[in-house]
Amino acid sequence: MSCWQAGFKNVVSPASGKDSYGPWIERLDAIPRIYIAYDNDAPGKAASLKLAERIGIDKSFEVTYPEGTKDANDYFKSNNETDFRRLIKESRPYYKHKFSALGDVIDGFLSKGESRIEIESVPFVKFKPDWLVVFSGDSGVGKTSYLLNVANDLVNHGYPTLILPFERGVTEVGPRFIQVRYRKEEDDLGIMTKEEWDVIRNDSVELPLYFAMPDEQDFEDTVVRAKRLFGIQFVVLDHLDYFIHGTDQTARQADWIRKIKDIAQRHQIIFLVVHHIGKPERGKVKRRPTKEDLKGSSAIYQVAEAVILLHAVDSKTIEVIVDKNKGPQGIRECRVNHATGVFSKHLEATSDDLRREEQDDEEW
Repeated sequence: MSCWQAGFKNVVSPASGKDSYGPWIERLDAIPRIYIAYDNDAPGKAASLKLAERIGIDKSFEVTYPEGTKDANDYFKSNNETDFRRLIKESRPYYKHKFSALGDVIDGFLSKGESRIEIESVPFVKFKPDWLVVFSGDSGVGKTSYLLNVANDLVNHGYPTLILPFERGVTEVGPRFIQVRYRKEEDDLGIMTKEEWDVIRNDSVELPLYFAMPDEQDFEDTVVRAKRLFGIQFVVLDHLDYFIHGTDQTARQADWIRKIKDIAQRHQIIFLVVHHIGKPERGKVKRRPTKEDLKGSSAIYQVAEAVILLHAVDSKTIEVIVDKNKGPQGIRECRVNHATGVFSKHLEATSDDLRREEQDDEEW
């Protein structure tokens, strides 16, 4: 309606939602060039691509609004017909969603650069934008606590991080992060003074850490919005099984891990995904887990750039096993304080470590 009021007469506005196609769609067959200006969010973009494929992707062009603009109504609040015609002129052909010219590939590679991110709590791994890293380990070993230590390292280095605590919820994981960051036991939180809480609150104002609990339908939109609003670089997803239900769970696992990887690539976000180890056979001797022990689909470790496993040596010692990595692999031991959830700095490599650590990083 906003486009019509602005003077554009050859306009179609689906009356019953973006995915509802009425008789009008057949009248578009004879039109050689069509511009689609759906909502500027993940569902809108998905629906616009679906429409382009329906009416002919070779003649469809995507109108892209400026960042922070929701839709045409929002755009015309501060812009006019001339401005919108400029958007049309700059519109992107949809066939580029399906094909990439060599120049596009080169531009994408150069825009990523060779920057890599290293943090103390994750040995061997040098993260790159669009990576998906899977974290798993023995039951009760402290996967959530370990990822909170990782998140604390990330925000200490200034990397905006979004935590999606599906297993335990924000009301439990938030206080646990405070325990890790400030080395507090759970009982300490209940007896802290107002002055102590004020110190934590003032520190948290500057901390680039965010929490969300989106449902399945809003998952990508939530991540994209966090990227736009806060510049999110890392997403901690705890855990993958939250989305896995119903029949044929192995197929759903494969679909979801590929969906997460696709989001990571399109939006240049690093995903840290918690997943469970499959149940061991009865009577089987407990051993170090491997990536093949991950519950369900093999696609989980095949799609990931790195797989990191936690294994309890004893009540205070945890092995961090990098079982897959685009770079060195190996094992580091660290100490854990279960009362606070704090993992210590990694100790020296164990004797059967360093399967590839001796290789020069320049190779990677």
